[in-house]
Amino acid sequence: MIHKVTPRRPTITPLLKYMLRNGHGHEHDLNLITWIGSTTFAQDPIARCKVTGLPLAEHPDEPLNDLIEEFEEQSALHKGKAENLYAHYVVSQHPEDRQLTQPEWYELITEYLDALGYDNCTKWAACEHRDKDHYHAHIATSVVRDDGSIVDNTDDVHKGFSVLRRFEQKFDLKQLTSPDENWGKHYSKGEIKAAGGNRQEAISKDWAARIRARFKAIESENGGNLPDTMTKLVFALAKKGIAVKARQNESGVITGLSFKADDGPCLSGSKVKPSRLTFNALQIKENVSYIPERDNAALLGNEDLNINAAVQITDMQYKRIKILKPNLRVFKRNKKKYASFTFYNSKKQREFVEMIEAIMELLRLLFDPNYAIDDDELFFFYSVEEVFEYELLHCKTNEYDISDPIKVSKYIMTDHNYWIEDSNSELFILKADEDELCVN
Repeated sequence: MIHKVTPRRPTITPLLKYMLRNGHGHEHDLNLITWIGSTTFAQDPIARCKVTGLPLAEHPDEPLNDLIEEFEEQSALHKGKAENLYAHYVVSQHPEDRQLTQPEWYELITEYLDALGYDNCTKWAACEHRDKDHYHAHIATSVVRDDGSIVDNTDDVHKGFSVLRRFEQKFDLKQLTSPDENWGKHYSKGEIKAAGGNRQEAISKDWAARIRARFKAIESENGGNLPDTMTKLVFALAKKGIAVKARQNESGVITGLSFKADDGPCLSGSKVKPSRLTFNALQIKENVSYIPERDNAALLGNEDLNINAAVQITDMQYKRIKILKPNLRVFKRNKKKYASFTFYNSKKQREFVEMIEAIMELLRLLFDPNYAIDDDELFFFYSVEEVFEYELLHCKTNEYDISDPIKVSKYIMTDHNYWIEDSNSELFILKADEDELCVN
């Protein structure tokens, strides 16, 4: 069995006429309509022969008007701002299924609506149509409860499927799988309408559908299961033309996966198949083992590296960029401000970028004669022993009386008036100028 959840609507009259009258968008005869039941005082509005139960030729409007009025009175209890207070559901049997009896339909629909958040105090009415190659039931509801609150329609599609799976087994009907369990997707009426009103057209334009189809092929070729490790899954997807991209947090831990088919967009697992293809769902539901030491090479090895070209800027430049908003990014790091043109999205990429920036800084420092040196930052720390060793190796020995270390220390400090002594740490601190830096 399958079901369809249509968008909520502001009026009930057109829906009830569609369900319970000839015409009004329906081509079938009234004798193909069977009343299932309702929670309303008004009952079957189709006039029927008391002997045969078949619809009569004349059908007074009063019974249908009574049903409409009862729905409208229920919806009037809502004092909020919601305007779409009516819903329409369609539950369809498989063409191979036997026809359900009226009590069976009533039991199924009662539990179906209960799963969607309705209760005995909400108003609904249902009837069966037999104008197609499969039996199906239409359900009209007011989404307003007796206290004036609204029935929540979050995740109606999956809530409904869980009930249908249970009743297929109970009534011995054809067993189907819900979209969250197979590789299908429940396309909404809006999605189908956007694709020209054709479901197949919607599928053909959906890149996620292509990815799901290739996962299904891999599962079929692997005995009904996906490969048992992430590495094997990545290789199997590569053979089907699917690239895998891993997302990492600041600590380098993989937090999610995205998939790309051919030249299509890169889609996260939650957009392709949230019930099966998120990083957690693959491990927990699909039993695809993940061990970082074993699988990270496959998940991250083909990762595209997005280099971040960043330059340090002044406070004034930072403010100007924030105001003018050019096509670049400004950020702060270690109390300094930078402007960049591309982005990295993992710890590994960030470390690689920082290494490149450090190398470029060193090259400028060593070889660019016009590179501005910040005197406040160029401090070099040496131990007393290192200073003596350097002077003795690089200066003429007859310049100092090396037999007297105290005298040598005074000579050195006199010759290098930029040196000061830190008595606490027993370190000499050299504030170097540019010429000394290049010589040393």
